[in-house]
Amino acid sequence: MVSFPPFSVVWHTHRILPGVYHWFYGGLGAVMDYFGADLTSLYRDPQKNREVGGSPDSQHLVGLAADLDTDRPQEVARVLRAFGFTVVPYASHVHVQALPPGTLRELGVLPLP
Repeated sequence: MVSFPPFSVVWHTHRILPGVYHWFYGGLGAVMDYFGADLTSLYRDPQKNREVGGSPDSQHLVGLAADLDTDRPQEVARVLRAFGFTVVPYASHVHVQALPPGTLRELGVLPLP
């Protein structure tokens, strides 16, 4: 089951990066629709992030990273990069995040209050 971030996390992130959710979810949704990709992960709470071995700076912690299940990972990755996202294609899925690694910490979004 895919989870969305709680309002407090969205509010905190939006205050620092206005419009980032609209941009990320809009582009992500368009690519998912076009390629028929399935969203398998979006928001992870800190405990779940630790359980799966996620980075303490993971953009999943604020809902700005996603994993997509697709049979065309290289094509999906190319289009997501055209939106300006940071992308890591794997054989079976694509990891996409709104910003380059470390950006959320640099801007003060992470750690969460």
